[in-house]
Amino acid sequence: MTLANDLNKIVDSVFDNTLIPGLRIVEAVDFYKLVPGTYDPTTGNPGVTFDPALPITAAVVRYNEKQIAASGGLIRAGDLKMIFRKTNALPEVKIKDQVEWLGTRYEIVAEVKNKRLDQDGIVFICQVRK
Repeated sequence: MTLANDLNKIVDSVFDNTLIPGLRIVEAVDFYKLVPGTYDPTTGNPGVTFDPALPITAAVVRYNEKQIAASGGLIRAGDLKMIFRKTNALPEVKIKDQVEWLGTRYEIVAEVKNKRLDQDGIVFICQVRK
C-alpha cells in the first residue's frame, strides 16, 4: 500500500459516507459554472451567465470560530469549505463559480486548490460564501 492509495481509500469512504458510520459528510449539490459574458454597454460590465446546473456531490464542512478568527477576516461566519471530486463532467473549479446546497446559492470565493491523491484522483478544495 502506498500513501496515495491510502488517501484515495479515505476520500472514497468520505464520498460514500462510510468513513464514520452514521456521519453524513457528503451532500448532493448543484454546481453552476460561470460563463464569461460579453460586454454590456448599458451597464459597463460584462454579462454574467451560468451553465445549467450540474448535480454532483461535495463534502461540506463548516468553519469553526477558531478558524474564522485566525483567518484575519478572510473567512466569514457562514462560509463553508466544500470539497469536490474532479470528474469528466467537472474538470475544473474556479473562483466565481457557484453551488446550491439545501436551497441556498453559494459563490466560490477563495481557496480553489487541486489536490492530487494518486494518478487518477484529484479533489478541489474551495471556500464558498452566500
